[in-house]
Amino acid sequence: MVNTEALRVYINSEITKIFPYAGYEILPDDIHFPYISWEIKWVSGTAGYAVGLIEADAWDKTTDAVELEKLCDALCKKLNKFSHIQPEFHISISFLRRTPLEDSNPDFRRRNLQFQIKYTGGC
Repeated sequence: MVNTEALRVYINSEITKIFPYAGYEILPDDIHFPYISWEIKWVSGTAGYAVGLIEADAWDKTTDAVELEKLCDALCKKLNKFSHIQPEFHISISFLRRTPLEDSNPDFRRRNLQFQIKYTGGC
C-alpha cells in the first residue's frame, strides 16, 4: 500500500516551508500561531497505487484573517499541480477547495484546505 512514514515526513517538510508550525493530525500543547494540522484520508488503492485526500486545517489567533489567507494562498500555490519523485514513491497533488470555518472562540480564524493526492510506490 503506502509508505506512510516517508510520505508524511516529506509532505510535512513541504508544508512547513509555508506554515512554520505544522503537524500531522494532532495540535501540540504548546501551539504557536499561525498553525496548520493536516492528515491524509485514503479513498482507494491497490498494491503500489493509492488516491487520497489531504485535509488541512489552518488556524490563526487574530482579529482578521488577512495573514491566514496569505499563508493559505501560498500553500495552495505550492501544492497545486505539485509532483515529486523519490526512490520510495511518486506523488502528485492537486488543489480541490478552501473553506472558511467558524470557531466557537471568536479569537480564532480558521480555513480548511483540501487537496487530492495520487501515490505510486512501494509498501
